[in-house]
Amino acid sequence: MTQESVIFAAKELPLYFSRLYRVNGYAERSFSTFLAVSHSGVRFVTRESVEDELTTTSHLKYNDIIEVKAVNEKVTLDTPDRKIVLHTVKAASIKKLIDVYMKAAEKQEKYVKALGDYVAPNQDHLSFKKGTIIKVYNKKDIEVGMLWGTNGDYRGKFPITLVKDYERVQGENFKVTAEKNLTNKKGGTTSESEPYSMMEFAMRYYSLPEISEAGKLTTLRKNLSVNDDESMWNYINSLVVFGREPLSGSLINFNNKSLSRQAADINKAIMKFMGDLKRDRQETNNELIAMVLRNGIENLDMRDEIYCQLAKQTTNNKSENSESCGRGWKLLMLCTAYFDCSELLRPFLNKFFHSASASSNEFSSAASACELNLSRSFKYGGRKQLPSENELFMFMQGKNSKHQIVELPGGIQKLCKVQTSTTAYDLVKDICQEMGLYSEQEHEEYGVYVFFQEQKLLVPMQDTDYVFDTFAQIEKENLAFTVAFRKVIWYHTMRFANNLFTEVIYNQIVPDVYNGNIIHFKGNRTSHIRDQQTQNEIALLAALQHRISNKHISPTEEDILSLIPPLISNLLTSMQWLHIVDDHFRLIKHFTVSNARTKYLELISAWVYFGSSFFYIQNCEHPAVDGDGILAINKNGVHILSRYTRDTLLSFSYSEIISTRHLRTDSGRLFVDLKTGNLMVQRVTRLETPRGKEISNMIARYVRCISLDNNKEKD
Repeated sequence: MTQESVIFAAKELPLYFSRLYRVNGYAERSFSTFLAVSHSGVRFVTRESVEDELTTTSHLKYNDIIEVKAVNEKVTLDTPDRKIVLHTVKAASIKKLIDVYMKAAEKQEKYVKALGDYVAPNQDHLSFKKGTIIKVYNKKDIEVGMLWGTNGDYRGKFPITLVKDYERVQGENFKVTAEKNLTNKKGGTTSESEPYSMMEFAMRYYSLPEISEAGKLTTLRKNLSVNDDESMWNYINSLVVFGREPLSGSLINFNNKSLSRQAADINKAIMKFMGDLKRDRQETNNELIAMVLRNGIENLDMRDEIYCQLAKQTTNNKSENSESCGRGWKLLMLCTAYFDCSELLRPFLNKFFHSASASSNEFSSAASACELNLSRSFKYGGRKQLPSENELFMFMQGKNSKHQIVELPGGIQKLCKVQTSTTAYDLVKDICQEMGLYSEQEHEEYGVYVFFQEQKLLVPMQDTDYVFDTFAQIEKENLAFTVAFRKVIWYHTMRFANNLFTEVIYNQIVPDVYNGNIIHFKGNRTSHIRDQQTQNEIALLAALQHRISNKHISPTEEDILSLIPPLISNLLTSMQWLHIVDDHFRLIKHFTVSNARTKYLELISAWVYFGSSFFYIQNCEHPAVDGDGILAINKNGVHILSRYTRDTLLSFSYSEIISTRHLRTDSGRLFVDLKTGNLMVQRVTRLETPRGKEISNMIARYVRCISLDNNKEKD
């Protein structure tokens, strides 16, 4: 038996080279419990004092562990089926070791890409948008036709028919070249001198020595000796630095001749764009850029090849064309915004960008932009729309960003920087941080919208939508638009400490107060409004609103018309309202505008329908509702109110809502179906509204918030 076979057999033993940690909290039996961590996974081990024998009770593979948390003397293993909480003085050490093994196991992870939007029907399901990358895990007792996975902090099951496999490494055409350690002129090997350099990647994965620049192949083969390290070093070096002649084939060692020819065509397009190769006919910059981007978007195998070619042409660029290197970096900035690279290339490409950004040359900022773009492409899947003519014109002028006016409630305008890879969520995050909101959970309560001015239509952008993609699509249709920011859901407790935040919330809520949406009375509405306490509360809100308008003198009878909601104004005469409002105004007129605004929000936040989003419903097919109405969505559920009295006619909690579906009939009418009930009894309530997609998305957001809170409680 050879030494290698003995070692191989030893590796198959469950506790081979395991590090044992004494833990409490897992075993149900009274024996001592250990956690065994090794290259093959995590095992729970007991030692029976009678025989002093170690027994494995269960085993977790690293790909079955979602996350490891260590807090003080507690370590939590989060898996699809359960959370395992262990108490040990070695919590930090356990987490550190498991993290190392989980990193090594990443190559076996499975990912899928969403083919369309999916709204979770309940808390066990995972909602996602088209293009979302989801990490898939093995889960016990999962139904046939379903998968279970995670997307950031969200997790749950989803139909297998709505996703496709997403390969984060090269396809079957990618081949690894036998690795060689070459001694360079300085006496060190490539891997020793510069880990994760493009030189090292070339030695591992390029075709050697079969590809070269046109016209050099014969000469190199004659002069290249297998044992001639310096010649081989020089040859490989020529594949990672700028070349004046186009490639005759691919840099990467493909199994497919068709891919090699395709790579050569891409290389010509790159060199033409950079100005290092004469263009055919009247090839435009836009056509050359589109050719490179389409190949990267549509062909997984070509992505790494494109990055390798661009890294080559921007390294030690000695072109006679002074714009060559700058144009190469421009193309890199675009490519990184549109598609990711493989896991094999990632550390090398990141090292390439990081080294360039850390240097003092003129392209350091471009390299930093490439790092940011690539990370967003990995997170969001990359852009989908080819750049518009306006974006490309701006880009060729050396501008990789523009300043976009975003309108906040109340007409407040914010100038936001939009870069090539900026998403809607990035805009939300920037504005939220100005409002003193820094947690991701708080950011999720806000959104950006496109307002089409002629159609007077407000369309929500999804968090994963690239802003320039949206602009490109609108530019094709030649529509006038503005970008708006709104609070979308009202789930977490608010703190009125930041002036901008308070102003935004006030401006958004005031229209719903004035049109009567937030006004809600239990029991007999007419008798309730005549209650002095209720009248005083409404009058105080009116007085505060008058002060917020920066008024220092008492309101007039004309002012009352704009301060008291029309829905209830006729319950008292205008003079009666004026007297009550004026009494309150005398008490608060010394308030600053900021203090008055805060007081207003503190008062209104106690109302039942504060924090609701309202939608006009043209028709509701439910016995409790007679025709049209107002749909109110808030953290407590979905409610349908009377259009005329704002009385609550129908309510559904989120635990009752199974799913939503928005649809269009042949005649063009728009509906949203609300399926409610339980496994035994279900009912569909059809609502006619042009805002069905927005309603479905809002319900899904509330369901996600509730799901996250429930998971925290389990922790």
